[in-house]
Amino acid sequence: MKHYHRTVRCVETIKRRLPLPRLTALALIAAMSVAVFHGVALAAHESASQLEPRFVPPKKLFNTLRPGLDRTDRIVVKFREGTQIRLRNGTLTSLDPSVDLRGLEDFIGHYPSISLARHFNRGEEALDLAKNRGQARTGKQLANLNLYYQLHLPQSNDPAGLAQSVLDEMNALSLVEIAFAEPIAELAVVLGNDTGVLARGPDLVTPDFSDMQGYLFEPPAGINAEVAWGWPGGRGADVKIIDIEGAWLWSHEDLIEPFFEGGTQMPDVGWRNHGTAVMGEMVGQDNGYGVIGIASDMEVGAVSIRTMSTAAAIDLAAANIDYGDMFLIELHSQGQSGYVPMEYWQDNFDAIQTAWANGRICVEAGGNGTQDLDDPAYRGIFDRSVRYSGAIMVAAGTPFGLEGESWTNHGSRMDLHGWGSSITTCGYGYLQGGDEEEWYIDTFGGTSGSSPIVCGAVGSLQGVSKQLWGITLDREVVVEILASTGTPYNGYKIIGPRPDLGAALDMLAEGVGTLGGTIRDAVSNDLIEGATIEVVEVEKSLLSDESGTYETPLVSTTYTVRVESFYHETDEQLAPVGAGDNVVHNVALTPKPLGSLSGTVSTEQIILVSGARITFPGTPLPAATTMPDGSYRADDIPQGTHAAVVGLAPGYGAAYRSFDILDGENTQLDVTLVRAETFEADDGEYTGTSDWAHGSPIFGPPGAFSGDNLWATNLSGDYSNNITAYLTSPPTDFAGASVLYLTFTHWYNIESSYDGGQVQVLSDDAWVTVEPLGGYPQTALRGLDWQSGYSGLSDEWEPAIFNLTDYISDNTQIRFRFGSDNDTVKPGWYIDDVAFDTDAVTSSPDLAGSVSRIVLEAARPNPFSRAAEVRFSLPSDSDLGVSIYDASGRLVRRLRDGIARVGSHVLVWDGRDDCGYEMPGGAYFYRIEVNDETQGSGRLLRVR
Repeated sequence: MKHYHRTVRCVETIKRRLPLPRLTALALIAAMSVAVFHGVALAAHESASQLEPRFVPPKKLFNTLRPGLDRTDRIVVKFREGTQIRLRNGTLTSLDPSVDLRGLEDFIGHYPSISLARHFNRGEEALDLAKNRGQARTGKQLANLNLYYQLHLPQSNDPAGLAQSVLDEMNALSLVEIAFAEPIAELAVVLGNDTGVLARGPDLVTPDFSDMQGYLFEPPAGINAEVAWGWPGGRGADVKIIDIEGAWLWSHEDLIEPFFEGGTQMPDVGWRNHGTAVMGEMVGQDNGYGVIGIASDMEVGAVSIRTMSTAAAIDLAAANIDYGDMFLIELHSQGQSGYVPMEYWQDNFDAIQTAWANGRICVEAGGNGTQDLDDPAYRGIFDRSVRYSGAIMVAAGTPFGLEGESWTNHGSRMDLHGWGSSITTCGYGYLQGGDEEEWYIDTFGGTSGSSPIVCGAVGSLQGVSKQLWGITLDREVVVEILASTGTPYNGYKIIGPRPDLGAALDMLAEGVGTLGGTIRDAVSNDLIEGATIEVVEVEKSLLSDESGTYETPLVSTTYTVRVESFYHETDEQLAPVGAGDNVVHNVALTPKPLGSLSGTVSTEQIILVSGARITFPGTPLPAATTMPDGSYRADDIPQGTHAAVVGLAPGYGAAYRSFDILDGENTQLDVTLVRAETFEADDGEYTGTSDWAHGSPIFGPPGAFSGDNLWATNLSGDYSNNITAYLTSPPTDFAGASVLYLTFTHWYNIESSYDGGQVQVLSDDAWVTVEPLGGYPQTALRGLDWQSGYSGLSDEWEPAIFNLTDYISDNTQIRFRFGSDNDTVKPGWYIDDVAFDTDAVTSSPDLAGSVSRIVLEAARPNPFSRAAEVRFSLPSDSDLGVSIYDASGRLVRRLRDGIARVGSHVLVWDGRDDCGYEMPGGAYFYRIEVNDETQGSGRLLRVR
């Protein structure tokens, strides 16, 4: 019955997110299995001040050349972060001498006629500065744009074949993050039939066509632009916008000269007409004839893609505007099965995200491909919780029906929409012909037509804010105002609301202000860099910069401001932000008392272990390593409860222990590592199916982790396509244990986002998939029937730890499951040193099962970004229920529901609801019920 209720709540959630009138049962199932990335490595150091990792799409999405849709003369290559590869005197080298370039050098030697060029035109220092400033402002890891390059291919009798070969070889290199053929960008335009209403003659004066511009008028059809013109700054005063496409006719009678031009214009009149039409919508002059732009006082600029990539054009545009100004992407290109937004390709995405992180506002045409961008086939590329560029993405709606145009892309990624057809503006000559400088059209459309409407609304809102309050809005406040006051869309296609400037400016008139200040240490008065400042009510998070300062615009009201730093106590205060106020909210954080941790690591035979590594997951604490006498020490650990992972000692398993740090005291934590099955003498009585093999590897890692032998999906080459392979342990009797942890050390190189491995345990004659502490690194892997698992590249040997306490029996058995799809193979999964640990999870002996009541530990990490652990111990076997609720009390996720054994438990919440949807940042609560009575609860803070 409880599972039934969970299913019902999932269906209701999907109804809210994907309205069901047109949703088939098949589509419903697809919606419930959206592919998203969420995992983090167990031993990764994370804290509130550490950067949120980048999402990198799998190479497979882009590794096939599409003749006619992609360029065959140019391949875009992004090298992996940290490789520090640079182009010097025409040769690729690395600033880090330890980086192995042999594979890259072999490739270049094989293709000596290929020329190399940087993908982004700005200097290396300028790109580094934009990256560092953007990361400091947002707390998100940004791409190093200096790692993008172009491979210019020579002429060939088979250009497509050569391009595909180069693409395959580049993607096969471990140094390469992703390589793809640059798509052919096209204008996101849809034109109606030629009307030919007026053939302009030499003696005729251009009429006033503004009465045909219905998108200017009152809602629900229009955006109320005429109301905005009555406000100071309502025509976009002191706002700049740069259009990215191909060509413009600046001498058109209704346009103005640009403040900036980049690149060389396309010579084709079609490109020129398009750019002219876009400009007419935004800045057509109110001169008594022709059309009137929504924000005609904006300064306009342009960057043409004729001589540069779209990504380089984005970066150039962003570099030539200021905080709060805009750039507009008027292009789309063919994706998997239709036209998609340009951010689909990683270079464009990274350029947009870097610009957004530096306070520039990107408006992006959503594309005319009839695509549902929420489709699982897109692997989460358009899922905000997976990969978010910061662009305002625009869909196209019918002028008067407010439904998605038949050809518009749609989905939850769409922020706003505008008219998609019947737009009257400059260019083309369908409405008025004659001299090209006097051409007009009344059938312009596409997301090319809807995006300038949104740009005009943004420019108008920004101009009024500057004039009325002296405050420049950021992307988040702009969308908050326009979306919350806009006219809702109709129909089943999710296209976002249509701006209503009248309502938006009324909301703006109630006030906006800024909140900022400095974060200091209350004792030393030192400035704190990287502290997290969360504005709770609007789920807005930012970091203090290198000067300990922060600032952000906000709609006027009172906010809860929470400031957190790993080494300091959390500060939470109310901060009223009045209209036009520049609120100074300085915070002095009280440092947490510090202590130390020391101890020894030994074996069950009391043999001291040298070289074991002690890491502290979820914290910025550096790892410690045991000395030759088995001792270790870690200093400057804040007071509180923490966890340590002890492992990477050949021949032994890993251990997971919690410990308490007290002010000025040293905590002694001695850890005993259990002997592991090393597979040296024999196969350990494990049985493998399909590709699993026991022995010494001659492929993949440089040998076994300990000794010579291990188990691997293939000892001498890549694993096979289309397999489901199992490596099964012999059964073991753990009936007398109160806790049980599985640990092993592994290395993997698996096709990212498609193939993968996971661990299963036998429970009541059925195999159940279990998750490691910290979660699997990737979800929705096709080779694992869309389940989560290990996928991608581990880079080095890593310990893995699984809590199997709930599966203790006299016949405990586990298996390693590996699955692959029908394309692209890698070296695979290598397993060594498997062990079972029955010691207590914590350093407090009474938590191992001798307690008389439930003992609840502090959840950690808290705050968290990707996953948090709820930790407690039960005094006896109990009927257990553990649930997550949002701040309104709504049930979000049921983590556990059923009989649980005595002893310690660790449950991981990955930030998703019962349906698998990513939950936004904010406050959440967990409640633990034992035998239908609430026995414990706590608060979790999610930071995004």
